[in-house]
Amino acid sequence: MTLSLIGRLSAILSISQRLRLNGTLRPVMKLSLKTGLYQPSVSFSSLLREKLAALCKLLRIEEARIIVEKRAECSPPFRLSAHLVVPGPDIVVESADHTLRAALHKLDDLLHLRIQKMRLKQIQKISGRCQKTSPRMCP
Repeated sequence: MTLSLIGRLSAILSISQRLRLNGTLRPVMKLSLKTGLYQPSVSFSSLLREKLAALCKLLRIEEARIIVEKRAECSPPFRLSAHLVVPGPDIVVESADHTLRAALHKLDDLLHLRIQKMRLKQIQKISGRCQKTSPRMCP
């Protein structure tokens, strides 16, 4: 076996180990991070993964597409864009700020707000449907 094949096998094994949580298998979120000429630091990438992992606890995310841009001619220079593929309508959010971390925190706040709004809409839809069909069966 070549070294690249061994590296791929070890990556697959580490992914399968991360899948096991309390003896059950959980789906893995596919993460695509696109950057232009600007390469974010390792600490930023790990912070991004932590924030996405926290979002995965709230909602099943099948794929996350994150775009990081540094625009020297614009103010604010850092722009982040997130496209989350989830069951139902996808979630698309953008944020911009003067530092990369601040733009990430804004993006995280916007994603949380969008998920809360989506959940509230689902609850209202369910409660409205329940009241229309059988008012005695619903609390």
